[in-house]
Amino acid sequence: MGIPKQYETGVTHFMDFEFGVTVDTLIPRPETELLVEKVIEEAVSYPKARILDIGTGCGNIAISLTRYLPQSKIVALDISISALMEAKKKCRASRCWK
Repeated sequence: MGIPKQYETGVTHFMDFEFGVTVDTLIPRPETELLVEKVIEEAVSYPKARILDIGTGCGNIAISLTRYLPQSKIVALDISISALMEAKKKCRASRCWK
């Protein structure tokens, strides 16, 4: 079956954004975009929503939510230190760190 091209290139696309990806994190699936779109749709009714992303992995969901819902507070957690480090690096690079 081989290595997914995202791991080979180190890049994936999610919610109209380009994200780095490593073997320490899962490649986001198109179905996950539907989940994020639904959260955004629901959160519009709550301008200062507080959202918890449990099992954030590489942080694509939390970072995307931060970009689409800048007034909301997004907290991202993961048991994997390497995944959290990747999420933190991406968050800083995208300037969403608060």
